[in-house]
Amino acid sequence: MDQRLGQALELAEKIASYGGLYNVLIHPNVLEEKMKFLNGFLKEWKDRAWFGTVQDFGHWWAVRSATQMTSKVRGRHRILTLGLPGTIRGLTLTVPEPWKLITAEPETTSVKQTGNTIVIEKAQDTIKIIFQAAEKT
Repeated sequence: MDQRLGQALELAEKIASYGGLYNVLIHPNVLEEKMKFLNGFLKEWKDRAWFGTVQDFGHWWAVRSATQMTSKVRGRHRILTLGLPGTIRGLTLTVPEPWKLITAEPETTSVKQTGNTIVIEKAQDTIKIIFQAAEKT
C-alpha cells in the first residue's frame, strides 16, 4: 500500500478540486506498509482536509441538512441567521463577492472568510453572521 502513496495523493488532489470525499479504509491485517501509507497521507493533508469517521460525517451531514437560514438587510450590513439543530464544525457557505465578514454571534462561534467563502469552524444552536456589503455604484 505504501508503494501507491504518490498515486493516492494525486487522486486526492483531483477529488479535492471539486470538494469531494476521500475515504481511506485500512484493514489491520498488515500494519507496517499501511501505517507508512497513512502517515505519508496525513503529512500531506493534515492542514488542508477534515479527518473523521463515517459516523462523524453522518452527524455533520444530518446537522447541515436540517440547518435553517434567513437573511436580513440593515443598511450596508447583511445578517445571516442560521438555526442549527446541533453542533457543527466545518460548514462552508459561499456569499456574494463584495461581502466582508464583520463578526459572528455568539462569541463562541468561530467563522473565517477567504474571498467569498465562509467557513464556520464551530457553531451550535442559533448563530448570526454579520457582513458589510460594498456600496452600490
